[in-house]
Amino acid sequence: RPETIETSMSRFGWDSKNKITFFDCFSYRIGTQSSSRYAITGLSDLNQLSMIFEDLMTDVGKEKKRIVIDSLSTLLLYSDPELSLKFLKNFIAIAIAQKATILFTIEEGIHDEKTVAIVNYMVECQIEMKFDLDKRLMRISKMRDTAISRAWLEFDIIKKGIVLL
Repeated sequence: RPETIETSMSRFGWDSKNKITFFDCFSYRIGTQSSSRYAITGLSDLNQLSMIFEDLMTDVGKEKKRIVIDSLSTLLLYSDPELSLKFLKNFIAIAIAQKATILFTIEEGIHDEKTVAIVNYMVECQIEMKFDLDKRLMRISKMRDTAISRAWLEFDIIKKGIVLL
């Protein structure tokens, strides 16, 4: 829920007031009214999802946009995976046309290899994260048109954001 995300952000000292517009795709699942102007009534209606997303992109305007979808796995599990991937392709095209940066999260181990391969093909960059004992680790496993190191690096999350250690 948007309120949960705002609470989590405040724990890191991040101010979200008037900086984030939520597209709530969760509240309907727990039977509560969303506080967001942009909310869906179910994930199986990809047309509704697309229309509300287009409204949101228009209303936000031409300022820099960063879109976070946490988690893409939910969409893939609650909708037909093939239709979801077609929707995702259009979603990415609209976001790119609006000069938006998109960050998807996807849960490991719950999708078939073909679905994961298609999603990986669609994205420009792929960042993997994991926990190893008490360490947070990340690596860039793909970045289109850029030479990268695939080494695992330790990171932390602080008030300024993610920092590599």
